[in-house]
Formats: sequence, C-alpha cells, structure tokens
Amino acid sequence: MIGQKKSSSRPATTLLCRQCFKREFPSSTRRSGVSLVKPDSRCDICRGELARIPKLAREIARQLQSYEFRSFQVGTVIPHVLLDKEDELRSAFKIRGRENLKTQITRTLSGRISGLTGKSIEYSKPEVIILVSLTDHTVTVVPKSVWIRASYGKSLRGIPQKSKLCKVCGGIGCAACGYSGIEKLSVQSIMKEFLTRAFEAEGCNFIWIGSEDENSLVLAKGRPFFVEIVKPKRRETGMQILLHGEVKDRIESQPIGLKKQKLIKKRNLKLSEGPNVHHQGKEPPSPIELRSGVWLELNDALNSKPTSVPQFRLQSEIHLIKDADFAARPKIDAQAIESCFSSRDVIVSVPRKFKRVRKRVDFVKVCEDTGESAKLLINCDGGIPFRKLVKNDDDSVSPSFGQFIEGYNIDERMPFDILSVDLVGAKSRSNRAEAQQRADENTLKEPILDVA
Repeated sequence: MIGQKKSSSRPATTLLCRQCFKREFPSSTRRSGVSLVKPDSRCDICRGELARIPKLAREIARQLQSYEFRSFQVGTVIPHVLLDKEDELRSAFKIRGRENLKTQITRTLSGRISGLTGKSIEYSKPEVIILVSLTDHTVTVVPKSVWIRASYGKSLRGIPQKSKLCKVCGGIGCAACGYSGIEKLSVQSIMKEFLTRAFEAEGCNFIWIGSEDENSLVLAKGRPFFVEIVKPKRRETGMQILLHGEVKDRIESQPIGLKKQKLIKKRNLKLSEGPNVHHQGKEPPSPIELRSGVWLELNDALNSKPTSVPQFRLQSEIHLIKDADFAARPKIDAQAIESCFSSRDVIVSVPRKFKRVRKRVDFVKVCEDTGESAKLLINCDGGIPFRKLVKNDDDSVSPSFGQFIEGYNIDERMPFDILSVDLVGAKSRSNRAEAQQRADENTLKEPILDVA
C-alpha cells in the first residue's frame, strides 16, 4: 500500500550466545541485527543447552560406570522450536553449508564423553548407544546385544528344551509358578538365568538348532544353539565367565582425566578384536555345569545376528521297548534294516510349510536286542522326526522302520538320546567316516536276534 514501508525479511534483533554466534558467523566479530547476550540461557537458538554440555557429559559418564564397552555413539533429540529459530536466522542472513546446532551439540558432547571415559567414538557398530533428549532432558543408554554360539547338554531326563509360560499368569509370575512365569524348569530357563546374571543383561533370545524330547539326554559335545544377550552391562566379564567359568577383573567405564586418555586408548586398541574363543595353542573353554544336569559350553562369539539357521547332522540312540499288546516275542530284522537304511534318502512331510523335503540317513545299526528292549544307533540329517521314523501311521516319513521292528515301540521313559550334533560346513563337523567308526564301536558284533 502507498505510504507504508516495505517490511524487512530479517528479524529486528536476534540474541545469540558466544558459541552460537561463532557457529553462524565464524569470520565476524559483530553483525547488525545480532546481539551477544549473557547468560547463555537467553540465547534465542540454543537456550543455554551448549553451556550445559560439560555438566551433561559428566552425568552421562557417571551412568556409564556400570557398563563395559569399548566404543559408543551419541544420538540427540533437539526441540523443534530451537531448530526452527536457527532456520529463520540462516534464511535471513543466507547462511549455508555450516554445522547446525544439533550437529554441534552431538559432536561436543561425544568428545567430552570420550575424554572422560577414554572410550572411542564409533559410528558404524558401537557397543553402546547414548540417546540424549533435550526436550525432556533424559539420557538413555542402550548397549548393543551380544550374540554367541554355544552348546548345551543334558545328563538328567525330564528337562524340556523350551520354556512354557504359566497357564495361570501367562508369564507374569504368580504363586502357582513360584513367580517364575513358567510351568516347569527347562534348559532355556536355566541358561537364561545364568547368562543374564553373567552379563547383567535384561534377557536372552534363543535360536534353537533342532530339539529333543524332554526325557532324552544330550551327550558328548552337546547341541549347538544361538543366543542373543539383550542389553548387557558386562561384556568382557560375561565372556570371561563363559571362557573360564569365573569372573576376571572387571573393565569398568570410570571417569578419568585427560592425561590418562592416551593410555586407555592403547589398552582399548589391544581389545579391539574382542574376545576370541579360538586362540591357537590354548585349550578350548571347558563346559560350565549349571544345574539339574544341564551344562553350557561357549563355541564362538558372533559380530551380529546369524542370517540363517544352519543345517546339521546328528547321531542318536533310539530306545525301544516291547509293545504290551504284542503277544509273541518282538523281532528286529537287523540285516534288513541296516541294509535298507545305508546311505538312504527319506521323504519328510512338513505340514506347517505344506511341502515335503528329502533327508539323508547315513546308517542304522542294531546295538542291542534283548526281547524286552532294543537300542538302535542312527546317523542322519537333522529335521527327521524319530517318532514318525520308527512308527509311521500317516506316511509323514517314508520309508520308516515299522516293518523291520515288529513288536517294538519307542520307550517313553527314554525315547532317544542325542550323542552328537554337527553343523554342516562348521569347522567342528565330524565327517561321515568318523561317524561310521563311532557306530561300529557301539555295535554288537553278533546281535542277539530271535530267529525262531
């Protein structure tokens, strides 16, 4: 309109603290429309957050004392009103390509935490992520999960592999389940209790490699599995417990002076490769006895979650008992069953995937036949349900042992025992010749058979 002055796009006066002024105008000492202010809390952009960084860094370093880690990353959440105010200023003065408030806070805070703790800043795979919210002034420490491959064994019967939630409370914990949240003791619950205490973690997630009956034993080298230790506070100490069965000197994150920073960085450099469970010239870790006949052994420390569950082969003893409804003496055709299942493929139906898969049976040996009980030794691919392999009424496994073991059923008191589980392609995998040799050593030279 005529007679009115044209309004300026710049704000009348912007109040900035010294740090924000240097960030926005690094080559200037003064700027029209901008005034330096004290205290820093009057700054229109940071509202004093930059001045509070030293105190915040000391508080974070104090919280990190209870965590073991070698590297970290800081993430910050900045109130939108501060970022919008900075955008308005930069638009008015046409400022481009410079570090913004969020980047400066994150960089400065990370540097001070590194100086106080002696830990390195890592952006790709940090062991600890520190989330700082300047909206509500909260700090959250999120440790990276620890992934390991281990093996477990069972020397007592009646312990299931997986835990079942209590039917009364649904896993919350009540008087009916002893406030454990599960129906009965299991391999999963025993190992979860041990690992969460060793690593001071929030919990564990298991990836099983096959399963067995709760009345079956797991012998020899045990059954391998993967486990994720969620939000562990102790990393090195937890690994030392798994390696040696005892707690070594704990590596804590204590606040230190800047003079000790170089010394600690040298120590961290030596530990940068992490715990290695396959040192040459050293004995492998010994199994750790837990309770109720369950033992645990560390196989390998992983950098991340496994992308897939590996295939495996196993050797097992199948225990048979005479069928109470069978009047005559049971009979096993040892020669026929061993000949039929020598390097033989069987077809297994997988109902949940609506498909049929081919599995290999290397051999079957008759180790014992007393007329009241019998024992078979089998070496085969994982994923073959032994109950269906022994007595198959619905063709879910074909061929089966049914026609060769007349009058016998699986002994429910001890259905089958796992002698060894070998991952296909793993360094620890025994070849088929070794498995065959073990079978020959366990096989009777002259099986007791009823030839009448």
